[in-house]
Amino acid sequence: MKPLNVHIALLGRSKEPILKGFQFYAVDKMYILHSANTPDFPYATTAVEVKDTMRMAGCRGVELELINPFDLYDVINSIVKIREKEREAHILINITGGTNLMAGAACSASFFVGARAYYVMDEKHFPAGVSLGNLVVEMPTPKIPYAKDLNQAQLMVLKATLDLGGTTSSAQLRHMLPMSPQKLSYNLKILEQSGLIITAKGVQRRDLKGDWIDRRCMTVTLTQYGRLFGLWA
Repeated sequence: MKPLNVHIALLGRSKEPILKGFQFYAVDKMYILHSANTPDFPYATTAVEVKDTMRMAGCRGVELELINPFDLYDVINSIVKIREKEREAHILINITGGTNLMAGAACSASFFVGARAYYVMDEKHFPAGVSLGNLVVEMPTPKIPYAKDLNQAQLMVLKATLDLGGTTSSAQLRHMLPMSPQKLSYNLKILEQSGLIITAKGVQRRDLKGDWIDRRCMTVTLTQYGRLFGLWA
């Protein structure tokens, strides 16, 4: 069965970025993240209007998610929960609307859940008749796996390396973790292929004779995304 194309969209003061994203992509299901109504703008009411418009256009799977637009972790956790619910789907995140913090949180979440992020530009800044394809820009995102697809051993390696400051040795990990050298070596290889760690042959050591390189071990260093996984997985 073909995976569903599930979109997560941030709602701001304009409906257009969400509706244009819906028009451009084949959307099977949409989650709209919105804040509560305020004296300045009826965000929740507008979210219902967007839902009704999309339902009339044939998209029956539209769900509304109330979030705090100024709480980074609330936005990220909302996206993570949707990803957990839609484990078999292709996830795209429309980061156009909402507060700057919402957009930043959604970008971070897209890395963490293995989603594609896109932005819909305002057509008033382009010549009349500009195509929708020229307005939708997909953001460059690293090709890293969804955190929950890592096995328990791989998560243990990431967390142990993070606890050790982000850089350690394979020997130290063997000492800390309940796994065989063969299993550790296998999981280090998978993590490096996934862009979560970088390994290098040799570990610098020091004894009474001075510094020397122990080439029986390797140095293990978390990448930026490896640190994110270690914190959130």
